[in-house]
Amino acid sequence: MIKLLMIAMVGFCFLSGEAQVPVKVQFYHHANGKALRLDSIYNSSEDRYNIQRLRYYVSNLTLLTANGTPTNARAPVFLIDAFEEDTASILLPSGSYTALRFLLGTDSLQNVSGATDGALDPLNNMYWTWNTGFINFKMEGEITREGKQTERMQYHIGGFSGPYKTMRQITLPFSEALVLKEGMPMRIQLLVDVAPFFNGLRAANNFKSPVIMNPGKQAAIAADQLTTMFSLQKEGQHY
Repeated sequence: MIKLLMIAMVGFCFLSGEAQVPVKVQFYHHANGKALRLDSIYNSSEDRYNIQRLRYYVSNLTLLTANGTPTNARAPVFLIDAFEEDTASILLPSGSYTALRFLLGTDSLQNVSGATDGALDPLNNMYWTWNTGFINFKMEGEITREGKQTERMQYHIGGFSGPYKTMRQITLPFSEALVLKEGMPMRIQLLVDVAPFFNGLRAANNFKSPVIMNPGKQAAIAADQLTTMFSLQKEGQHY
């Protein structure tokens, strides 16, 4: 499910009247190279897990020019749901670009502004309170660790201020320049594999409990591992 915080795309232009090209980013969710399916069992290191919910925010989605300049300062906020709609669509100026960039989570301004509507509607169950802000990433399900009893898994990763903020900027370079041309909509396919998150979390802190429900040190460590899930599958094709 994707809901837009801002619908107007005119703010994406550098100059009034500049040609705009639709860019669609598709998120393909996997676990250890296999397509993620609801309640399916997957293995990661010594763990076995199934995922019953996977949702996260993507904001400030943009492309970078050769000198590293983003195409727009503000973009819609998308709520990505691995088991529902998982496509984000934006309009960008025609031109040549070298990388895809986005913020995994919501930025500080969005957090202090509070829940509103669209992607940031509190009915999405991705908002705590005014002082703790949005849940940037939510994964729920069950996990069996090293042959032990199956436990409830709840990773609610959030926190927007101080040393334990959890929003993370992700930049994925293209292997060659991606050229946007007027009248030729572009598709970018993004692979999101949850296995590196589980492996990295175990290596980074060896969590004894598969539950993180509040901002803090554990949430910040987990946020670092979230960045390892994303890679480019196909850098661009017209649709």
